[in-house]
Amino acid sequence: MNDDPQEEAEILAGLTRRDPAAIARADARYRRPLYSLAFKMLRSERESEEVVQDVLVSLWKKGHTIDLDRGKLFSWLAAVLRNRCIDRVRAAGRRIPGPPAEIEDRPGQEAVDTGANAAEVAESNERSARLRSALSQLPEAQRQALEMAFLDGLTHTEIAERLGESLGTVKSRIRYGLTKLRGIIAGTPTGDDLR
Repeated sequence: MNDDPQEEAEILAGLTRRDPAAIARADARYRRPLYSLAFKMLRSERESEEVVQDVLVSLWKKGHTIDLDRGKLFSWLAAVLRNRCIDRVRAAGRRIPGPPAEIEDRPGQEAVDTGANAAEVAESNERSARLRSALSQLPEAQRQALEMAFLDGLTHTEIAERLGESLGTVKSRIRYGLTKLRGIIAGTPTGDDLR
């Protein structure tokens, strides 16, 4: 999925006008990548579809409040989706699983198998490789805190308890880790090195 700031701005402008075409456009653009993220966390076709629908309803209700100067629309959607998935997993007393061995074999994603969106898959794989490479360049403590928060779905308090660290230290590691990660990916590493 290519980031298109102009399209994102047009979608949000349409949502502000309560134009149904804007949510249809957002649905067409974001449903598949959101489903993929949800399925990685929930491993359930039905639950993944429900969460994606819930996120798109939230976009319809709150899209007019999103500020593109603070980040991309997909980032907002992914954050809402992640929180909804974590809520479901916790409510069911489950743990968020690691990545599936064969993501391409999941139900409802035949387009991935047929190569119909090979360019999107290649771009996604490239982004994943860049992210893994950038994560490996972080100090161990920051990398560990980020993985526990975003891959394991733990809260800052849960991470602090597991690591035997203060809540403030964990929050700082995550904040500095995200800043460094953005810098590494953008090619402008920061000097902050809080371990």
